[in-house]
Amino acid sequence: MVQRKPSLSKSQYIKGKQCTLALWNYRYGGVTQAFNSKASYSDSIEAGHEIGALAHGYFPGGVEVTNSFRDKYGAERATKKFIADGHDVIFEATAINPADGGFCRIDALRRVPGTNEWDLIEVKSTFKARAYHFDDLAYQYHVFTGAGYKIRDAYLMLIDDKFVKNGPVDTHKFFKLENVTRDILKRQSGIAAEVARIGASMDPKNAPAVAIGSHCDQPFACNYKDKCWKDVPLYSVFNAYFGKEADKIAAQTGSVDIAAVPDNRLPANPGKRAEILAHREGREHVDVPALQGFVKRLEYPLYYLDYETAAGVVPVYDGTKSLQQVPFQFSLHIQRTAGGTLEHHAYIHKDRGDPREAFARELVKVCGDKGSVIVYYQNFEEGRNTELAADLPHYAAALNAISARMVDLFEPFSHRWLYSPAQKGSVSIKKVLDAFTPLNYNGMNIPNGEVAQKRYMDFVNGETTDAAEIAQLWTDLDDYCALDTLAMVKIVDDVLRVKAKGAGPQAPGTPSP
Repeated sequence: MVQRKPSLSKSQYIKGKQCTLALWNYRYGGVTQAFNSKASYSDSIEAGHEIGALAHGYFPGGVEVTNSFRDKYGAERATKKFIADGHDVIFEATAINPADGGFCRIDALRRVPGTNEWDLIEVKSTFKARAYHFDDLAYQYHVFTGAGYKIRDAYLMLIDDKFVKNGPVDTHKFFKLENVTRDILKRQSGIAAEVARIGASMDPKNAPAVAIGSHCDQPFACNYKDKCWKDVPLYSVFNAYFGKEADKIAAQTGSVDIAAVPDNRLPANPGKRAEILAHREGREHVDVPALQGFVKRLEYPLYYLDYETAAGVVPVYDGTKSLQQVPFQFSLHIQRTAGGTLEHHAYIHKDRGDPREAFARELVKVCGDKGSVIVYYQNFEEGRNTELAADLPHYAAALNAISARMVDLFEPFSHRWLYSPAQKGSVSIKKVLDAFTPLNYNGMNIPNGEVAQKRYMDFVNGETTDAAEIAQLWTDLDDYCALDTLAMVKIVDDVLRVKAKGAGPQAPGTPSP
């Protein structure tokens, strides 16, 4: 039998290493990849171009191979021409390994001065190297050395988490080079076999048989998951357990159905155990004493508070770091007495300048000095207040006082003091809202925080300039953030207070009164 040459690109190698069925679907399955509508600005294509362009500034005098991705042979020829012309740094340098047809483009190919040796440099928009980064670069090393290049060292070019913007970004301070040659060399012995394994699975007429599992989300969420998971219950062992533990239980029971899990394999964590039993018995779990204790902690006036934030891989504002979440909007619903009329206060920073000073000023003005400040997932809002206090010392005392009054509405749901099977294992505010109230985010122009961040960053970076489009942005942001705080009001008044009285279904496994 003739060995099929898979001709894998770097991205196809990583995809095939994660799952050969995913690669097969990409190549032959005729299935459209699912679009990730939740991608944040920092994960967007625009951000990738931004970080790539910035990396070019690290190597003055570099030249770039500009052939299209599909023109691998033209890109290979352009690379060799640049080398022949004496260039020392080549961006998007392309090589093809004649032994297996593998090909790739390296972010930067840098000549070792005075030699015919080269360094491979791969740019990543993270602070720390991740496991798949090494596989990524190891494959590029395999391709370039197979194509005849003498490679001295391999580097990951990462973002320095200590960098703080102050004027134009200094690329030599923003990036840091991490020599990973030793790790890359360790991986070389297994690459040929991995390429052969992936190639053997790429029969156009027959998809490889691959069981679902935790690998479907590691290191990336598979774009074809909807196809492979179409028969998996909306709540399965993969909701109830995590990672390899879920794989192990599914293999041992021969099923992904939570009903197949024996009692002696139920989690020791009482909240997770209650969640699973709720699904098994098809009824809500309600811990009345715990809910009563939570409700008693709420002190009027109640301030329901939510932030929206902007973040860029390359920091936009002086005094900020890469990926720092800078608050530009808040929504605040105030209820001064039990059952009292709601007051709504909102702020959106509507110019492209630094929002922090105006945001803090408006926030402090409307948050008062007593009463519970209710948030959903306190670590986020409190974390932003801590950063603002450090950046704006004149507001530090007021911001810290707001944080000290915070009560986390996430708490009763994270502990599963209240849980409905309709949540499908999630404790996000949107799933809680869907499960217990008629409110939802369906049909909203901004359906989640990731989209809110991306649309605001498009405005800040000058991508959105049309006046009507900008006006619509403010309306959409206001609608979205206001629903976040109104949702918390409804959860407290119409759900937690009612359940704390013992109304509704009893906890799974308890006798009916």
